[in-house]
Amino acid sequence: MKRSLNKRTLIITLLMIAIMTSTVFAKPLLRIIQVSDSDIIIQLNGKEISFGEDEKPFVHNGTTYVPLRTFAEQDNKEVSWDGKNNQVIITDGSKISSNPLLEQNVSGTLWLMSSENRANSYQAFNLARMMFDKAMDENKSKEKLAVIVDIDDTIIDSTSYTCQLISGKEWTTPAWEEWIASDAPKAIPGSVEFLNYVVDNGGEAFYITNRWPGIKGSTLESLKQLGFPAKDEKYLMVREDGTPSSKESRRNLAEKDHNLVLLMGDNLEDFSDAFSPSLGLAGRAKAVDEFKEKWGKKFIVLPNPMYGDWEKTMVNNKKGLSVEETVEIRREILLRTDSAGL
Repeated sequence: MKRSLNKRTLIITLLMIAIMTSTVFAKPLLRIIQVSDSDIIIQLNGKEISFGEDEKPFVHNGTTYVPLRTFAEQDNKEVSWDGKNNQVIITDGSKISSNPLLEQNVSGTLWLMSSENRANSYQAFNLARMMFDKAMDENKSKEKLAVIVDIDDTIIDSTSYTCQLISGKEWTTPAWEEWIASDAPKAIPGSVEFLNYVVDNGGEAFYITNRWPGIKGSTLESLKQLGFPAKDEKYLMVREDGTPSSKESRRNLAEKDHNLVLLMGDNLEDFSDAFSPSLGLAGRAKAVDEFKEKWGKKFIVLPNPMYGDWEKTMVNNKKGLSVEETVEIRREILLRTDSAGL
């Protein structure tokens, strides 16, 4: 039932009502205004905001004023007052990361930490073993067999580092190098057993990664500590300074004296340069289709929704985009009905 529109004169602190209830300001602005003593219903995302009797919203000169704390807290925001700097601080209690792009990574990262992905990893490496066994049976010339694997999120799980980024840690080269040299990196389930199986049966395991030369030593040590058959640095091929991210030349070098049985990675560039992000969404999807006979046979891809060339493809390789621009591009892709994939 609506209350009558009785006019009443209020002495209020406009800035106080607009910003917070029960907050002391250094220089309060006092005015005497007339407002309508009527109910104003405020809805936020379809939900009606509930206000106390002494904090009802009101309209003055065409502007609706509400107590910020009550409004924000009912939207799962946390409100605090910084008296020293005379500012209100609002944080979103419904979000894990303050970075919208990292926040959108939360579900994907959690899935990679799930038991479903653990099962998926065993499945991938069991399939890899089957294909290696098949290659051994068919190897009549007794050529030296080899497999190529990427490192990050193919055989070594980097989700713990992504979790650090989501929680607010800045990505820096020293921080990444520190993580690599720590005990945090863990082997992807099934990866250690598979690569040891390859070597124990006379094959070679090549690690081709876009990690840089400065961390080649710590990478090799990490592989050994995790139980991988990393004999020496010649089997670990990093991205040399000043060279493109393409792994094609390194793959060719590994294949030179070997029968290349299998490639495993989490990003399409781990398999061929034919999947360049410059092809765009439809072009990259078409390239995948052209290699359809190789997936699960010579190419085995592990899922990685955290990062990869799919992100570059999504924004057409544009650099320097703002967070808002990137979010809008993602939204547009999600709403498209003709998207052939990322």
